[in-house]
Amino acid sequence: MVMLRLGFHTQVVGWIMECISTITYSYLINGSPRGKVKPSRGIRQGDPLSPYIFILCSEVLSGLCNRAQNQGLLQGLRVARGSPRVNHLLFADDTMFFVKATRESCSALKEILIQYETASGQKINVDKSSISFSRKTPTELKDVMKGILSIHKEGGVGKYLGLPEHFGRRKRDLFTSIVDRIKIKAVGWSNKFLSTAGKMTMLQSALTSIPSHAMTCFKLPKSLTKKIQSALTRFWWDSSDGVRKIAWVSWDSMVKPKGKGGLGFRDFECFNDAFLAKLGWRILNQPEGLLSRVLKGKYCSDEGFLTVPCRATALHGWRSVLIGRDLIVRNAGWAIGNGESVKVWSDPWLSLTSQERPIGPVAEALQDTKVAELIDHNTGEWDREKIQLIAPFVEEKILLIKPSKSGAPDKLIWLRTLTGEYTTKSGYQTGLEDNQIIPAPPALPADFDWQRGVWNLHTAPKVKLFLWKVMNRAIPVGEQLLHRNIDVDPKCIRCGETESINHLLLHCTFAKKSTPEETLTKAITTAKEWTNAQCKASQSSRASLSPLLTITTDTASVQSDGAWNGATQTAGLGHLITFQQEQWPQASTAPFVASPLVAEALALRAAINKCKELGIQKIQCESDSSQLIKAINDGNAVAEIYGIVADIIILSMSFVNISFVWIPREKNKVADSLAKQALYELSFVLNPTGF
Repeated sequence: MVMLRLGFHTQVVGWIMECISTITYSYLINGSPRGKVKPSRGIRQGDPLSPYIFILCSEVLSGLCNRAQNQGLLQGLRVARGSPRVNHLLFADDTMFFVKATRESCSALKEILIQYETASGQKINVDKSSISFSRKTPTELKDVMKGILSIHKEGGVGKYLGLPEHFGRRKRDLFTSIVDRIKIKAVGWSNKFLSTAGKMTMLQSALTSIPSHAMTCFKLPKSLTKKIQSALTRFWWDSSDGVRKIAWVSWDSMVKPKGKGGLGFRDFECFNDAFLAKLGWRILNQPEGLLSRVLKGKYCSDEGFLTVPCRATALHGWRSVLIGRDLIVRNAGWAIGNGESVKVWSDPWLSLTSQERPIGPVAEALQDTKVAELIDHNTGEWDREKIQLIAPFVEEKILLIKPSKSGAPDKLIWLRTLTGEYTTKSGYQTGLEDNQIIPAPPALPADFDWQRGVWNLHTAPKVKLFLWKVMNRAIPVGEQLLHRNIDVDPKCIRCGETESINHLLLHCTFAKKSTPEETLTKAITTAKEWTNAQCKASQSSRASLSPLLTITTDTASVQSDGAWNGATQTAGLGHLITFQQEQWPQASTAPFVASPLVAEALALRAAINKCKELGIQKIQCESDSSQLIKAINDGNAVAEIYGIVADIIILSMSFVNISFVWIPREKNKVADSLAKQALYELSFVLNPTGF
């Protein structure tokens, strides 16, 4: 019944119910399945289908709560007048209900739970459930509500997903346990005598992930990040028996990428900001989401999210969100659609890689000019007369931007990725650059290639890490110990000369005693051990391409291509439309084209427009630009073709059936020739002496 009400086809419902009702289990005896057992309650919890069935059941519970809210029986809570009311939240198999401390609300919730148990066959586990009250709730009312709901355990003192259920303004109470968990795990692994390579794996895969959940929600205090950093530093450098040793390389150097001389460890403050920026990006791009509506209703009633200041009374959670917001503001720009949301002089919109806006004296009357005023609304192209009047010194940069002809809205983009979408990885790298913690490698040539010289060597990880220590002078030889003001004899105990890293590895007479044959034998043996330990499964270097769809007689084949001249920033556009044994080849040119990808997108848009003029209802668009086809099919366009792809998607709605397929270049020769010929003729007109 639930699946039918949600719109599932009856045949699909039958298949799913067949999977649930015909399940059988067998026992593994000595590795072989024996016998069959048919459970009376269907699939078990670990079945692959189980999570989806659970979600469908949860939809019923959510619907019952929403209906009760609309009827005024279970109103829920709201954090501010502008925020929506919330009476329940679902996460995995956990559910939180928010009700007023009244008999009526508790009775309504109890009735909902009874209905849900009857309909789903599930039962609420009251032993694992708890109930929390506000501070001013009378004790007598607490007892009454516990009795109605049959839940007698009070909550608020435990933890959920590693964080306290209830916390106040003291951030120390919220995050203290993080450092303790890291130290406990680090001590346990240290006692297992891990090698340096093993420590690196454990540190990167397990220890650094412990504070990740807290960092996605809250800004950790600097004192806490320093304690985390200190715990990981001690885990990395100290011996397995807990003896404190010298940290030869600073943590700031080790968080550098491997290609810049570091080990790729995390800088927790930058990583925290990157996580919070992800949260801010979600609020910007999902304004109808529950999180966005709750937070904006409380803090952004008078101003937009990008400009709202941090008030003194704001809670720590909102302050954390604004820290991520500020990282976005410093590294975001605008992709132009219709230009209605972007101001010419104050918003960054001239570049897709850096924040660039027109600079110069601005008349007071033009300060709030929108980019839309520079676009001719009849043609959807730039109005060059207005550009020369308002911002003539950036005319060429403006003309390289291709706005949407169909009126698609402007889009805020992240300038550190090609797609314009924010990623935690790019945000973290941006934070590292902003904090300037990537200095040049010490005591090494400026052109030293760390990847080729260390990390890409076909040898064991412990050898690579030893080479890294050698390059960073992290070997405890006499010369280095003396440099750190440690009172030791800097002489080599073998030959009496000053013990340096070069002396230890290359010049010491004891090191030279090994014969070339011994060295070669050892190297060959180690190489064989390393090779045998590696996975020999080969993978294809090229991704498989989906075959072309079969074109029916009522479907037109549309092939398009673009040719680009980087010197003149012009492009030739060509397309070939084939429909019912008729062909329409067409070529054209386009000025102010920034890249070959823009040329490809312009050619495809022109081809689709032509099909619309011809009245063709079903088309298959074919292009040899895999990046363009992927951007259209995934709905996640590269920033520089945002406006063009938006036009293509809007134009697609005019057809009964339309598909976008990648084809190899050799199958697109006609459109390619048309584009190149058009570009050749345009180049000859622009520069006849060059031919």
